[in-house]
Amino acid sequence: MAENAHNMWRKKDAVTGEYLQDDGYETISEHFLAMMEHRRWMIEKYISFGIHAGLKPWQDIFDEDKMKNYTIVDLMINELNKQHQ
Repeated sequence: MAENAHNMWRKKDAVTGEYLQDDGYETISEHFLAMMEHRRWMIEKYISFGIHAGLKPWQDIFDEDKMKNYTIVDLMINELNKQHQ
């Protein structure tokens, strides 16, 4: 399912049907993805619990909490790369 969602906006070569390497996906920075992961996490916590101590804007969370988001992004990128080898 994740692969299908990822591939929905990727361009294919008209002749070979292969996904193009330079499809703009790499233009999204890891920093941006980490900030989006934090937003996703905040929405999940708010829906589940309402008030939560970690519901803070990106710039207000501790570096160690930011690293958790970078770790999740790295795991997602590595998994996507494995699926496309």
